[in-house]
Amino acid sequence: MRSHFFVWLAGLLLLAGCQTAPTPTSTPGKNSAALTQWEASGRFAYKSVNDGGNASIHWRQNHDHGHLQLSGPMGFGSAELEWHPAFATLTTNKGTFTAPNAETLAAELTGIMLPVDALMYWLRGLPWPHAGAHVVRHGQQLSTLKQLGWHIEYDRWQQVDGYWLPHRLKAKHNKDSFTVVVQQWMLAL
Repeated sequence: MRSHFFVWLAGLLLLAGCQTAPTPTSTPGKNSAALTQWEASGRFAYKSVNDGGNASIHWRQNHDHGHLQLSGPMGFGSAELEWHPAFATLTTNKGTFTAPNAETLAAELTGIMLPVDALMYWLRGLPWPHAGAHVVRHGQQLSTLKQLGWHIEYDRWQQVDGYWLPHRLKAKHNKDSFTVVVQQWMLAL
């Protein structure tokens, strides 16, 4: 009798071990397009023809106003990029620079023409609504996105306050590439 109990218990443990955490395809989530105020913290790595590096990031988005703080071994120590609809500022240990948009300053910082306006959508797992896109979905979430000449792959997702948000995305455009790993999302609902 006792051996049957252990066989039953082992079978039960084996079945419990086969259970998986919910995935974006098995559990519906809220639409991340509704998020207009959020923060994301994690890691950013990039590689261009002439440069490369990685940094810790903290991105705050409040509607169309953004603030991106980078710190780490990217050759400049730390940097802050702030943008509004018609104005952007980059502050590094080399000084403060301004431009009409964040893309110009991001290129100055990394050597890559990063489409910051689109990136704030891509980071939430959405295509940018102001340009055509080729989308491949796995369930509700994107698995790949091609837009503005970039090929973005989403391979990990996390659920935050009912929203499925990317944990990691990898992007490539010609010989330029970057990866963002979001370790923590904070949503203002």
